[in-house]
Amino acid sequence: MIHGQRTPPETDILHTDSRCRPLLRLRQLATEIAAASERNDLNIVERATALLPDAVEQCRGIDPDLARQNVEVMRFISETHKMLSDCDATLQNTKADIATELRRVRMTQKNREWVQQNQRAVVGRRLDTSK
Repeated sequence: MIHGQRTPPETDILHTDSRCRPLLRLRQLATEIAAASERNDLNIVERATALLPDAVEQCRGIDPDLARQNVEVMRFISETHKMLSDCDATLQNTKADIATELRRVRMTQKNREWVQQNQRAVVGRRLDTSK
């Protein structure tokens, strides 16, 4: 179970009606993206998100009456949408955090370079230690 989502029994409409296959595929992608995001596996996140447009397009082909007439399908769609929205928010926050960290690293590098360029040899006096 990922994100506290229940695993539907194999006898429900989502698994018995072939028209629901695109919804199951979309949920599978959402689950993979969420799990990979939690593991910080950006390779899997990238690969799974690349498959989203096709999966969403297939879902658009589903008869709207299927969802309107079946509460379970509507709930499944709603849960999947929430999962994808949560993933999007997490990825946006991560992107902002990375951008902030990159700015900090660049500023540190810039400051280090400035200090190295402006470092002058310290000219000191020779101390007479014979006294």
